[in-house]
Amino acid sequence: MDPLSADPVGVTGSANFSEASIKDNDENMMIIRGNLRVADIYLTEFMRLFNHYYFRTVLENLRLAGEAPSDDSLFLSPDDSWQLKYAPGSFKRKRLDLFKTMSGALPGQSITGGKLILRKTRQQKYR
Repeated sequence: MDPLSADPVGVTGSANFSEASIKDNDENMMIIRGNLRVADIYLTEFMRLFNHYYFRTVLENLRLAGEAPSDDSLFLSPDDSWQLKYAPGSFKRKRLDLFKTMSGALPGQSITGGKLILRKTRQQKYR
């Protein structure tokens, strides 16, 4: 997945690049190139899953170490103090700026507006 370039590439399908997947199983793979909207959607879903499992891993590591997470890391602040984590130059600000500068979908581009390349991992052809 290359979601942040001007010509993004995404690979999806049931193939998992193992030897059995490539040679024996009836797998499929789709390469989507040049569609900024699809790239944004895939990146958003990846980040959602990554953050979910990262949070779970941090909690599990704290549990194994016999520590408890602090309340300020688990709950939303009732005031605007959460904004301090996004001060200019901070890691969270840099990460936010990365997403703010993504190209995004071009006006009038449909979800199928990019170049679509279909591939089968077996010796089958699409008609």
